[in-house]
Amino acid sequence: MRLIRKGDDPATMALMLLAVGTMGATLVTMLAVPKPDIRSLERRFKSREYSTQNLVDKASDNLKKRRATVVTQTWNVPEQQVGPAALASATRLVNRNKLNLISFRPQRRGEDGSFVQLPYLLTVDGSYPAVLSLVKSLENPNTKLAVSLVQVTSADAGSDRVTASIGLVAYLTPKESTPNG
Repeated sequence: MRLIRKGDDPATMALMLLAVGTMGATLVTMLAVPKPDIRSLERRFKSREYSTQNLVDKASDNLKKRRATVVTQTWNVPEQQVGPAALASATRLVNRNKLNLISFRPQRRGEDGSFVQLPYLLTVDGSYPAVLSLVKSLENPNTKLAVSLVQVTSADAGSDRVTASIGLVAYLTPKESTPNG
């Protein structure tokens, strides 16, 4: 019996040869390629699961530490009390650095999803080294104020006296609203 006859369609013959070749390749693959070892796959899966869990645990610990840091550097008082407390803190540092406090002005309040930003503009005059010392003191995390801007201009050409405008930001965690009813 002949599979290919004279006058058969060449496309049909090509498909038949392709099918026979595919079956042969499948048979060779089934016999030549070893079956996967279920236990080794299971060990590999457990190892990946363990390392992934370690990464998750480390990330969770890191998040807890960072949240604790944020809590220490944000204001935990009502918003109306932040301005006077920030002014008192800034005044104490200005006096400690022997500078003159010219002004302390609140700026436009901002909100960034997780925080309320209460910016202030502090203007002082005095010696340049004292202004640098003040900025360094304001950047201390214990002040709960972030320095966002420092502009220094010369007060007079014959001395080291300067006028400095220092942008400060107090961060406040917004209180969650309680539902009525």
